[in-house]
Amino acid sequence: MSNDIMTITRGDLEPDIVITVTDTRSDANFAGLTAAQCRVIGELGGVVVLDRQPDSVEVPVDGKSATLRYSWALGETDQGGRMYIRARVNWPGVRGETFPRRGPLKVDIRRKPGDA
Repeated sequence: MSNDIMTITRGDLEPDIVITVTDTRSDANFAGLTAAQCRVIGELGGVVVLDRQPDSVEVPVDGKSATLRYSWALGETDQGGRMYIRARVNWPGVRGETFPRRGPLKVDIRRKPGDA
């Protein structure tokens, strides 16, 4: 996902959130990264409304990136507004890192037609 804004309707659970984590360092290696080492965190109106492990982590053979996939849970899209989403990776024996580096993903949660 680029720096574009994803739009979803209140109460919807699709599409999933997909975050690609990359590192430009030549020694970067995401091989062996697991969902247990990651958190997907979403803030709406300055309040954390989701903080869970991703459903899956996929790492290509070269290990230079990883794709985290997160499926919305009931209630997470019930309130309208702009949600800012980031991923936190906790490396073994090292401090954690936040992705994407260019800033959080933006998700606009819009009203359903006919909602007040």
